[in-house]
Amino acid sequence: MCEIVSMAFAKQNNATLLIDDRQALQVAKKEKIETYTLPVLIQYCKEEEIININEVKEIIKLLELKDHYKFQQDVKNELLKV
Repeated sequence: MCEIVSMAFAKQNNATLLIDDRQALQVAKKEKIETYTLPVLIQYCKEEEIININEVKEIIKLLELKDHYKFQQDVKNELLKV
């Protein structure tokens, strides 16, 4: 339900949507809504030096611990590259 509301808002306001749900991503793409996943956002922030590698490690740790977020191992390895 949250994804539907978020997609409607993004579409009406020409906004970018941060979403990781695979089904919701497919729907958003069909609706031509610009989307980013959490790993993409973290990578962008790292590359733009908004956050450093230690902060990336902490973000990953907290997401896994508190939100039970599951990173694919190859994605996690890429995020942790210096």
